[in-house]
Amino acid sequence: MAIQKNIKLIREHQECIDSNYQGVTLNTFLSSEALVNEGETIIEFINSDYFKIDCKRDFVKLKSPEKQFKYLKPSFNLDKLNISDFRKVSLKEFCDYFEDYANGEWGDFDQEDFLNNWKDLKERISKLDNSYNLYFISKEWFEKSEDKLNPENADTRLRTPEFYIYIYYFLCIAVSINENRLIEFEIFYE
Repeated sequence: MAIQKNIKLIREHQECIDSNYQGVTLNTFLSSEALVNEGETIIEFINSDYFKIDCKRDFVKLKSPEKQFKYLKPSFNLDKLNISDFRKVSLKEFCDYFEDYANGEWGDFDQEDFLNNWKDLKERISKLDNSYNLYFISKEWFEKSEDKLNPENADTRLRTPEFYIYIYYFLCIAVSINENRLIEFEIFYE
């Protein structure tokens, strides 16, 4: 696949939503050049410093490199991902997916924390117009129960030890070619 080389992005802002050990980190980027292809843009983005550095929570970036190393990284080996690993959905389909996810099996307080975070995130993303396409991926799609006992046998797209530390981890990217904007958000429970 041809990659749209060297996208030029400017991070506009970062928002964090947290309930106990569950959280959402949302980063909004504006491209200084036209975004040509959504899939190519996403793959280049997740393998760039825009994602690896700019999308770290701001308070983590203020710490020394030795202390930054102690924080969890994404649940995926990003260089092993392909755009076909992501689901491309409309905003409505995305919201429906997470409404269903919220109604799954949960511990006593876990569901309440997820619902609080989901309510805040849904309020923010509901303002996106129809020019945005959403792509998302979940570690659960690649994980088998025996992987936690034998991580060396896990799918190569999963990063060790992160994939078995996170309870859930979603990487979501909304792209608008019309607005030259990319919004990245990670939904996680560690």
